[in-house]
Amino acid sequence: MIRPRIYIAGSYRGKTEEQVEANVAVAARYGLHFARKGWCPVVPRTMTHGMALEDKDKTVSPAEWLEITAALLEICDAAFFMPGWHRSEGARAEMEQCMVDDIPFWQETDHVPPVEGFWAWEREHMLEMRRLDNGAQGEV
Repeated sequence: MIRPRIYIAGSYRGKTEEQVEANVAVAARYGLHFARKGWCPVVPRTMTHGMALEDKDKTVSPAEWLEITAALLEICDAAFFMPGWHRSEGARAEMEQCMVDDIPFWQETDHVPPVEGFWAWEREHMLEMRRLDNGAQGEV
């Protein structure tokens, strides 16, 4: 079975390096949680953190990092938003991207469907979205 990809969204930046490290550690724990549940976690905080540390001259701008993570989200099947995501500019943009691109997302781990039923759940979700879109178009 191909594991569905789930994007882990949340805060990366912090006022101190310790806060950034703590944010990365929390994201890693959520990624591990979903890996144990059968998902393929895409955790940009852990994937880009080492690169950001190496970029001492800040040659990659914050906007470019957001473009990179947006590209990662684009290839995912679903997203999970960690607690406190709304305090992050990047996570708010990721939430908007999910809504615009119809990427299913959750904010609580117990609401994420089991991997075994995800593909069927997604098909039903997409059919429902099409029904709603068609209904809205008929009202114009």
